[in-house]
Amino acid sequence: RVRDKALNHPETIGTRFVGALEGNLVDAEGRPVAVKDSTEYFLVLHGAGWCGWCKRLMPDILKFYEDNAAQRDRFEVVYVSADKSEPEMFAAMKEANMPWPALRYGVSEPTAPIVAMTDGSTPHMMLVARDGRLLHHGEPIGAKGATAAMQTLRRELAKK
Repeated sequence: RVRDKALNHPETIGTRFVGALEGNLVDAEGRPVAVKDSTEYFLVLHGAGWCGWCKRLMPDILKFYEDNAAQRDRFEVVYVSADKSEPEMFAAMKEANMPWPALRYGVSEPTAPIVAMTDGSTPHMMLVARDGRLLHHGEPIGAKGATAAMQTLRRELAKK
């Protein structure tokens, strides 16, 4: 139990998650996507194509992404799929017109602690700084938590 608590402690989860992104991001076509050196923040979206609430939330996330285009070199949205298969994940990304990458399907070990924080719920959005700090844990679950995560990112981007 002590080992599990240490591995899943919020102070270590973010660091391991950010490290696991390199080499494990793909676009909607399955092509590898590199983590930009300039990326300071990762807005992590745990969602699925079958999730009705995810579909309702997507226009808000897309609007946030477009509204902050000038800052996009400083942040990246990362889709962590709860879809049932890789083809379903790619279909969900295409249907939602996601311009951001997803964590490669089936890469569960590095992301298990982050997904565990969602309690398996979708949609769930968290904000992780490049240095591993969890700036927003995704509470409350759902659209209110996603909105709060985006507001936290907006405040972080405004600091510089």
